Amino acid sequence: MPNESDLRNLLGAQDVVSRLDPQRIVAQSRRRRLPRQIGAGVIGALAIAGFAVVAVPSLQNQPGAESTAESAGGSFASDNEAGDTSASIIKRAPAERLNLCGAPLAEVAPSSLGLRLDVAFAQTALVGSSPVTGVVRLTNTSGVTVSGTTAATPAITVSQAGTTLWHSPSPGDLSAVTVNLAPGESLDYSATFVPVRCEPEDDATEQFRPGLPPLPAGNYELSAALDFVSDLPPTDSSTDELELVTGPRSAIVLQ
Repeated sequence: MPNESDLRNLLGAQDVVSRLDPQRIVAQSRRRRLPRQIGAGVIGALAIAGFAVVAVPSLQNQPGAESTAESAGGSFASDNEAGDTSASIIKRAPAERLNLCGAPLAEVAPSSLGLRLDVAFAQTALVGSSPVTGVVRLTNTSGVTVSGTTAATPAITVSQAGTTLWHSPSPGDLSAVTVNLAPGESLDYSATFVPVRCEPEDDATEQFRPGLPPLPAGNYELSAALDFVSDLPPTDSSTDELELVTGPRSAIVLQ
């Protein structure tokens, strides 16, 4: 929840009552929780996969912030005691752990808000270990304006015959992007993938092994996923506050 300093910045020094905007205050609070929510999803994903959680990088640049899983758990407990409902987001993994190395592609329901991600990379790319850059487009396909916050970079998956060959590792850019899309409007994100093959053991560590083997020449598919926090609260208790947005797969040829 916003603290006194937040309220002062939002409302100014005068006319506090007359200028109070509850929806804006809630939206500001939810945006600040996005990095913590994604971090909680990472903890849940590792726990479900049976990996030992040793440390969780700080996702909010706060001086003296602790990074151990134990201290993170204490922070979540304090939030819950204060009435924060963000603990519900550990129901699923964050976007970059939707598809794990060597595993079948996950089946994901369309966004309940009408958001869709389309991958816009070149149709061909060179074989090797150099990153390939393109664009991922977030589109509001609904009939109403959708506003909220997303991670700064979508997660990309490279697949073939329904199997994950590579996926974006944990994001290095932990900033957030504010989204406000009228019906039919789109927002572009820069995105990158590396045409190499990762293995299940790469998902057991914080970073992929160096020197992963390049994918051979051939036909592959790209897909994207992005975590989204709406400015509006969930419609019911069964709805996750952190919504996963995906879209169709796009063909690419390595040559």
